Amino acid sequence: MSELTWVVLVCALIGIAFCVVFAIDKERFWWAIIPGLGAFTLMAAMLADAAIGTDPENDWASVLVIAAGTGGIAMVLQRPDARRVLAIVAVFALTIGILMTPMDIAIRVILALVVVVAAAVSLWGSSGHRKTLKPS
Repeated sequence: MSELTWVVLVCALIGIAFCVVFAIDKERFWWAIIPGLGAFTLMAAMLADAAIGTDPENDWASVLVIAAGTGGIAMVLQRPDARRVLAIVAVFALTIGILMTPMDIAIRVILALVVVVAAAVSLWGSSGHRKTLKPS
């Protein structure tokens, strides 16, 4: 078997093990979903790199896969503080991935700014800083 096959197999086994721990008691072992899904995200990034090619100019695809995986982990988490931290990591990875794409620089900068502004608005709104109208 190739080296990639072994690495993918090890990542899958690690991911499965942590997901099983999480499934045993979701309240007590809530943290286990992070390395569990993180292992699957790493596996997907390696497969994307192998499928697209290992040329450094194609690394943006793996970074976008990591951003998507991190965002997925954030969506699964129930704890607001952990969800917020992983959402910030996902936005950071997505912004880096966008800036690494082979598109025109102006389009990359605009997309990166849209992502950062949308994330800031979303995180600001979800952190309780909304102004509400008081009933009169």
